[in-house]
Amino acid sequence: MALGVGLFGFTEALRLYGPQVLLGERGVIELTQLGFLVAALCQLGRSSSRQSLRAAVVPLMLLIGAVLVRELDGALDLIVHGFWKYPAWALALAALAFSARNREAVVNSIDQMRQRRTVGLFVGAAFIVFIQSRILGRQVVWSGALGSGYLVVVPRLVEELTELAGYGLLLVACLDVTTVLEQASSER
Repeated sequence: MALGVGLFGFTEALRLYGPQVLLGERGVIELTQLGFLVAALCQLGRSSSRQSLRAAVVPLMLLIGAVLVRELDGALDLIVHGFWKYPAWALALAALAFSARNREAVVNSIDQMRQRRTVGLFVGAAFIVFIQSRILGRQVVWSGALGSGYLVVVPRLVEELTELAGYGLLLVACLDVTTVLEQASSER
């Protein structure tokens, strides 16, 4: 519900103030996306201190960290254009390496999450962020759909709002996963 209210607020801000306030590297949408990602990391970080939850939480933190680095591409491009790729790939590979070394514990954690809606939330968030936002943010889609009424800002706005919804869902999934894993840990 909060996500829906937030998205409505963004559309109203767009109507009142125009796209400049919402879009851009320091725009409201980008800052809110960063806030969602940092909040998700903080939620998972709170649980990572418990040894019994570490196998599930650390790979998630590393992957969300890679997404956060991707969102910070504008700042990291000041170092060298495309620099964000190196820390993002390092975090993603670290998540894979950690998962490979702790395979059994990671599989057990995923099984615990599968018993609730948590895995579906993560899959839905990943679909929205990595697939749907990219498709809906393509210029060719909107220029074909709008024809002569096409505006450059449309695909960017749709992509950013879709990513925002995905990151909000990711935050909800992180809140849920820590609850699931803490309950399973306390039952042992």
